[in-house]
Formats: sequence, C-alpha cells, structure tokens
Amino acid sequence: MDLTTGEYQALVEFSPNMIWRSDADGKLNYFNKTWLAFTGRVPGQEQNEGWKERVHPEDLDSYLKVCREALNDQKPFSIQYRHKRHDGQWRWLHSQAAPLFDNKGEFAGYVGTCFDVTEQLEGERLKEHALTDSLTGIYKRRYFEERLEQEVERARRHKIGLSLALLDIDNFREVNQEFTQGAGNKVIKTVASIVKSNIRGHDIPCRVGGDEFGVILPHTQRKDAVHVAKRIREILESTTIMYERRQIKVTGSLAVVAFNNERDAGKLIQKARRLIFDSERAGGNVVKAA
Repeated sequence: MDLTTGEYQALVEFSPNMIWRSDADGKLNYFNKTWLAFTGRVPGQEQNEGWKERVHPEDLDSYLKVCREALNDQKPFSIQYRHKRHDGQWRWLHSQAAPLFDNKGEFAGYVGTCFDVTEQLEGERLKEHALTDSLTGIYKRRYFEERLEQEVERARRHKIGLSLALLDIDNFREVNQEFTQGAGNKVIKTVASIVKSNIRGHDIPCRVGGDEFGVILPHTQRKDAVHVAKRIREILESTTIMYERRQIKVTGSLAVVAFNNERDAGKLIQKARRLIFDSERAGGNVVKAA
C-alpha cells in the first residue's frame, strides 16, 4: 500500500536525520523538526539565507561552491562541513542532497539530509594518529606489516603483481653525531617527502624503522618498482638539505623485491633486508633487486 502525503510528511518531519528542502533557485524553504532541534532556531531564522549564519566561516565558501556547481547541473551532491549546534558547539555534518523534478519534468529544487559525523571523524582521526608517524606523516611499522600481509594474500589469490621497496639512509648515525638530532629529524622528513613525491597515489609509504622506509607497490612488477627506486635514489643523491646554514648530503641504499608466491609478508621483508645489507656492504647509494 502506498503512503499518503500526510504519512510522507510525518516521516520527514520526525526523521532522526536533519532534512531540508530548497526551491529551484537554491533558496532553502523547509527544515524538519530534527534540524530545528539541532540548531535551536525557528523556521523563519533558517529560511532563505538564514541557515548560512550557522555554517563555520572556514567551510561556507566551499559548501556554497559545491551547491552552485550541483545546482547548475541539477545533479546530486554531498559534502562534509561544520555547523553550529544549539549549545554553541561546532559539529561535523555529512550533507547529501538530490534534485527534485515536478510532474512536467521541470527542476523544482533539492531535498537534502544531514547527519552528525563528529564522533566518527574523531575516531578516524585517532586511528590515523595511532597508525601514522608524527615526524613524517606516513604510516608506522605496524600498519606496514599488516597492510603488506593483506597485499601478499591478495597477490596470491588473484595472481597479480606486487613489489616491495626498502630504503635505508646511508651513514645516518654519523649525520646525528655531526649535526645533532634536529638535523637527523630534518633528514628523515626530507627523505619521507622524496619518497611520497615519487610514488603513485595507491602505493603505501611507511617509516618502518629509525632511518628505514618501506613502500608497498600493489599491482607492480619488479622492473617497474626498480624504476621507482632508482628515481628515488637519484633524487635523494642530488638533494641538498640545509640545517642551520649548513649543507647536508645523504644517500640511500635501496632494495626491491617482487612477490614470488612467498608464504607470508615476513619472507618478503627478509629477502629485501638481505638486499639492503648487500647494498650497504657495496658502499651504499645503490639499488639492489631480486
């Protein structure tokens, strides 16, 4: 049995989500009880442009830009932004909207819904903080090992390419001894930046030790991973790091291994570390591959 208009109105009015509607010009003309309870305002305060007063100033321009672009194309849109709650707290809302069309097929405006995602985002931020190295902004060893295990299993199951690259900074202890720990930290950050800037968006860079970095390269054959490692080595060698008006030059020993049906991720890491040892024994600043 179809719902009546009154039943639809009741569902909207008492929905646990905040619901709004706009006209064809993009002006908001309806807010349900949940929205009004969240803001602590009455419909007249929210209608037309009034709702903008409660959007965080840093988010308003980007929100309006998304709305304008969607309105021009009469397409759905979604965005996350901060909105002031009735108690004065800024809350993160996830807003999504769909276009409305009348019986003649003419565009009639939007209907949208919002829900509070503040706790969800905070949880994600805390999880990201726990997995991310504070100095470099890339993942820590724990995430590296977990993710590599997942990628090894995926490569085995689907018979797809997977490569792993490791990088050790050559003579890093001497850098710390000569220039102090502050200089060592700057070297670490610079190397991390070089690594991040020379891999693809879906590759996974990690700091797996004090001066050791790893890059997981899904869907990548050995020769392509070697090309990436050589580029990183060359850029690192040509980079001059300035610290307190002094120049620091560092190089790296790199190893590249391709997945060859190893039993687990640990075997792949062991193979790469043996190559790192060979690289360092050869004087460093070289890429070894297997």
